[in-house]
Amino acid sequence: EQRDLLFRKECTANSNIKTGLVFDITELNKAKKSLEKERVILRTVADICPDMIFYKDLESRVLGCNRSFEKFVGCLENNLLGKNAHDFFPLEQARVSIEQDQRVIKNNEVNVEEVFSTDYNDERHVLNIKKTPLQDKQGNVQGLIAVGRNMTEQRRIKKRLEITNVVFENSTEALIVTDANGWIISANDHACFLFGYSKNNLLAEQINLLASTAYDDGSYKNIEQILETDGSWQGDITYRAKSGNVHYAWLEVYGVEHVQENSVDRVYSYTDLKHFQVTDKKISFLSKHDPLTGLRNRISLFSRLEDIITHANYQHSAVAVMLVDIDDFKTINDNYGHNAGDLVLKEVAKRLTSCVSGKDTLGRYGNDQFIIIIDELVYEHDAAMVAHKINDQFSRAFIIDNVHTNLSASIGISLSPDDGMEAGTLFLNAESAMRRGKNNTSLKNATFNFYTPSLTLGLNKEFALEQELKQALLSSQLVLYYQPQYDINKRQIIALEGVLRWHHPKRGILTPERFLSVAEGSNLLVPIGWEMIRKAALQGVAWEKTQIKFGRIAINLCTIQLSQISFIAELQKILKETGCSTEQLEFLVDRTVLQHASEDILSNLQNVNKMGITLTMTNLGIATNVLDLINSLGIENLKISDSQINNGSGILANEAQLQSFHFFARSLGLNVVSDGLDTAKPEEFPSGAGQAQLVQKKVMSGSETTFYLRCNKRT
Repeated sequence: EQRDLLFRKECTANSNIKTGLVFDITELNKAKKSLEKERVILRTVADICPDMIFYKDLESRVLGCNRSFEKFVGCLENNLLGKNAHDFFPLEQARVSIEQDQRVIKNNEVNVEEVFSTDYNDERHVLNIKKTPLQDKQGNVQGLIAVGRNMTEQRRIKKRLEITNVVFENSTEALIVTDANGWIISANDHACFLFGYSKNNLLAEQINLLASTAYDDGSYKNIEQILETDGSWQGDITYRAKSGNVHYAWLEVYGVEHVQENSVDRVYSYTDLKHFQVTDKKISFLSKHDPLTGLRNRISLFSRLEDIITHANYQHSAVAVMLVDIDDFKTINDNYGHNAGDLVLKEVAKRLTSCVSGKDTLGRYGNDQFIIIIDELVYEHDAAMVAHKINDQFSRAFIIDNVHTNLSASIGISLSPDDGMEAGTLFLNAESAMRRGKNNTSLKNATFNFYTPSLTLGLNKEFALEQELKQALLSSQLVLYYQPQYDINKRQIIALEGVLRWHHPKRGILTPERFLSVAEGSNLLVPIGWEMIRKAALQGVAWEKTQIKFGRIAINLCTIQLSQISFIAELQKILKETGCSTEQLEFLVDRTVLQHASEDILSNLQNVNKMGITLTMTNLGIATNVLDLINSLGIENLKISDSQINNGSGILANEAQLQSFHFFARSLGLNVVSDGLDTAKPEEFPSGAGQAQLVQKKVMSGSETTFYLRCNKRT
């Protein structure tokens, strides 16, 4: 038998005698291997376990964890060792977790709780956490082991089932559920009322209990075939109640497939047609809607457009009519059959529905044509945006007989009142615009075509600019330039106002007037605003590190940005990431923003003031509510522009207007600032002739501003 031995030699000092010991460590090695095997098995079991498992010491520091816990916190075990909850959970969540740990350790007892916990993606989960104290051989607590089960999905399923059950039981339709063999497994109260059976009676029978003799076996077989093929059926039918009486009903049957069980249950929904109101609604719906897609039909579209035009004339608003034609749709029917073509039309209707708002009208105009009516149109750009959404939907492949097929659409747009005031005229003009796009090879790649060609060209250019602007945000083409902001009384620079410029790779440097209207129409104003604040914060930190005195960097805030509920959180995030101090920033707010400010805007401005960021009001006005807000929001400066100073009839009038601004500001305890200084000499200020003549603004790039500040050092 092979044994594992350990030799140990010993020598006695000043002696030639050598001694040694031999240890048999065979059993010790076997025990180590067995222990390592058990450790690997336990670790593997822990890692494949869907529950989160983690261990902590007496100080709530992590000693180990399994894969599920790593995935939840978004960090590997090696990076978690020795850390506590504060290192990977939000503050309040971490505090609660550590308090639970200490109770388990202190009381030496198991603790089971359901808690709300946030993972590394900031997604909220419901966890069932069981924490058990770890004891040594003497029974002393050395830490704890915790097992956390994510109950979020179970809670969602439970809630969904509860809601479904309430809807099922309280539905005004008679609902019956059967298994694959036709046995009734569930029925709601209204089914019992309609058919005259108790629930116990129904649950012991098959669905053919309700069949009447008015339908022969061939009719029921036809229904069964359709159910097997399409998974659903609807139509008029007669049923026999417990009393033996036969009544008419509208029946809808749907199959519910259970893939894992390889079975199909069925849901039967009976609408009693004894009430003629229900029948009238069905007839009315079918008279106004396309039976295939459920959208409005051609007749309904004409009627709806006439009503919209009448309303638009009264409201002095515009209307857009869009005709969407599926290109080469005939080939779908020829190659795959009309059933496949019908499925494509249903899918197109579904995708078009996702492109329009609730107040817009969508209908099927012809075999492969759809109409969209946009009511209360403000800008032609809005119609163009809908056209681009439609184009995006058609860029996704359609699945026909398990084959991915690409389709395209031609879109024609007519506008009322420009292109017509009657429904028929607008439909014809939209179709004419669509066909012009199909037949003109130079327009083949156009997403849409207006009846007025110049609109097509202009809006396509605008859309191209929008795409370039989105790319500009991603590739740092938006740059802050700066212009000095002067204190009119002290005649010195107190801040630098950030002015946005777009370094377009092809068009050169663009001013905001060239692209802000496009940004507003495409919801890019808010991200552009944050980009300006971030760049200002980074520049402020850079100047501070090089000991360049610049006062503050002022940034204009717009209404839509101030309306964001997350405004303060996003601002604090930028300040934290850049290391910028609130004293280095100043926000410019137009008087009109304050005059019509919502509660969210006022709350954000008050919090900005509490953070220590200077607020300056521009476009000075004397509206009562604005004057009240100046004090409550802590506004420090009033900014005047060239137009407010130099719009008088002469030098004396301009000077008088400037003096009035000074008096008004002093009465409110505010400073008057401007992005220009007067041309008068210092000794002539503040009462010299010509003091209201402002020099032209000086707008500089970041590097130019740095040089300017070095040459004009502030004391």
